[in-house]
Amino acid sequence: MGRKKDWKKRRKRILRRKLLRAAVLLVMLFMVIGMVALAVVGVKKLAGLFEKEKPAASDKVEQVEKGDKTKEPEKKEPEEQEDETTPQLVSNTPQNLTREQSIAQITKMSETYSDMKEILERQEEYPDELLLMLANNPETLEFVKNYPALQGTVNNADQLKKIREGSIPLLIQWDERWGYGAYGDSNIAISGCGPTCLPW
Repeated sequence: MGRKKDWKKRRKRILRRKLLRAAVLLVMLFMVIGMVALAVVGVKKLAGLFEKEKPAASDKVEQVEKGDKTKEPEKKEPEEQEDETTPQLVSNTPQNLTREQSIAQITKMSETYSDMKEILERQEEYPDELLLMLANNPETLEFVKNYPALQGTVNNADQLKKIREGSIPLLIQWDERWGYGAYGDSNIAISGCGPTCLPW
């Protein structure tokens, strides 16, 4: 009788182990299926992004230079009125423009942003990279405008201590708190990467 009890206990343990293994394998199977599904959805979304083609800003600059009078697509009125003093991106994708094309784009934008006229008047003081950056992204206007006066300056990191603890500072690459000095081949505004973050 003692052997029967031991055998029953042993069978129960073996059965529990098998059930546990089956449950673990089932969970792993669902995880693999979920990851494959996410990968397929991600690839489809990525493929959809490449299919959408937008006219490049450089094409528009070339049309302006050639005096092409073709009809431009009508601009839609924004549903919400935007502040006209806030610079907006020219394109979602930065364009690789020559110095002349950059100046043509800045000239066009100077109708909206009057401070750009000052840059155009002293354009020989600005490197090609800064003019290209401004032509692609008018948000950099203040940084580019101050370049001749502050060229080569490196700001003190103590300025960053003024940031309120617990807040996440927005230190984009053309933030004047980085300064205008070269950190390597050029300043952070030109050779930096997108929104820049410091470990605290």
